[in-house]
Amino acid sequence: MLYGRYQPVIEKEFGEEYDMVYMNIAQFTALALGGDPLKVCGFQTHSVDLNDFLENL
Repeated sequence: MLYGRYQPVIEKEFGEEYDMVYMNIAQFTALALGGDPLKVCGFQTHSVDLNDFLENL
């Protein structure tokens, strides 16, 4: 959870863009079982935009 929340801070500190998707195990499981990314998995609460990830999925 900490990496997901602080990824923008880490990127700014090191001058790199990591663009990594972070999900906790409950979100990953819900998504794998067909849960809606916003209504069930809560992806809208992430600091990093997950739209590209969801489009590729």
